[in-house]
Amino acid sequence: MKNVIIFSTFRASKKLKTRIHNKIGNEKTFGFISADPLAMYGKMAPYFDFKDMGFSRMIIFPVGLYFRKDRIPELLACDAIAIGGGNTFELLYMLKTWGMDRVLREYSKTGKILMGESAGGIVMCPKIRIAQFADPNYFGMKDLDSLHLVDFEVKPHLNYWKRFHKMFREYANENKVCLY
Repeated sequence: MKNVIIFSTFRASKKLKTRIHNKIGNEKTFGFISADPLAMYGKMAPYFDFKDMGFSRMIIFPVGLYFRKDRIPELLACDAIAIGGGNTFELLYMLKTWGMDRVLREYSKTGKILMGESAGGIVMCPKIRIAQFADPNYFGMKDLDSLHLVDFEVKPHLNYWKRFHKMFREYANENKVCLY
């Protein structure tokens, strides 16, 4: 069974933090996947909310410049994995380049929690088409198929895009997708 949680930002509500904490218990480890090379230098902002969820240890797992295949078993041993935000096209490109898309699909089948923030949530959808409205496609990606862990698409930070709601409704209708 998949336990997928998608956030616009990792600043979770107290209710959600409590639900996650009740599910996993105390003193658990989570892995934080980031395409941002700065994550390796202590960019730990999300840790504070994760601590409230019952996690006492975090490992940072870069999928960009500092990717290390030999650390995949350490990541898979985590009680939960969180995929950070950033440029959605870059993130998916990095996940596919290193084969992490397949690794994460398999991890999702274990029943452990897989969380995604912003772009990290978008990559859990069947496709990342929605990213075209916010992120430049630096890599010129044509294949926008993603992890397909959920059967809908998400547009994170929708509150910042209020004036574009009509455009997103049209997008959802044209692409025959359920958009949250």
